[in-house]
Amino acid sequence: MEKGANSSLTLGNVKDSFTFDVTVHNLSSEAKEFTYHTVVNTDQVENGRITLKMRQLLDQEGEKTIHVPAMGSVTVPISVNTSNYTSELTNQMKTVTF
Repeated sequence: MEKGANSSLTLGNVKDSFTFDVTVHNLSSEAKEFTYHTVVNTDQVENGRITLKMRQLLDQEGEKTIHVPAMGSVTVPISVNTSNYTSELTNQMKTVTF
């Protein structure tokens, strides 16, 4: 991936706290270092309706720099906790219409 390029992953419905693995592949002949951050989004709700706009809940820095050897790969576990939003989102989304 080029410097400054972003990738994205859709997880669907998840629990308040979850961990998922991301595998970073280095196809070059030189070792590489990467840093990362995890952004968690959900649907924005206004007046009981989903607006089809994104609402960002979290933007957390990665716990460490990832060192990927030349022609190698590294799997990184990423943990997310959105429990601070559970009550609010549950109330907003229990009677949401599209």
